[in-house]
Amino acid sequence: MQCEIVEVASSEDTIGYPCGNDASARCCDCDSHVCDSHAQSCESCGEVFCSTCFAFHNMSYHQKKPAAGYRRMRKSA
Repeated sequence: MQCEIVEVASSEDTIGYPCGNDASARCCDCDSHVCDSHAQSCESCGEVFCSTCFAFHNMSYHQKKPAAGYRRMRKSA
């Protein structure tokens, strides 16, 4: 099975080209086959993702929560 990631040269590149490397894993979110170069493992949960899904996964599931007791002090006149 081949890696299903499509690489682009720049943001204006509308076509891109397939990676072409042999796939070694599957993204646990979108189920795409990914090679070692494009697979990213989450250190917190151990799942494997493609780079796009990994970015969303980190923002959604492992982002640090703000401290509960912290309040910003307002300046008074």
